[in-house]
Amino acid sequence: MWRPGFLLVLLTLWPLSVRAAERSVPADAGALANAVAEAEAGDVLRLAPGLHQGAVVIDRPLTIEGGGG
Repeated sequence: MWRPGFLLVLLTLWPLSVRAAERSVPADAGALANAVAEAEAGDVLRLAPGLHQGAVVIDRPLTIEGGGG
């Protein structure tokens, strides 16, 4: 049986998963900051192996995954 609270959470989060984009981020100077600035809420940023230098402010919900190495 569906509970109203669960349904509300599902309906609230569903739009984020529908429009989420995956972006590959190279280990170049400023690439991570640019990717974060261009990302929409819910996007997935996949970091290439290497050092990602620079200041980054994350002001929306994102998933950031490292490529290892």
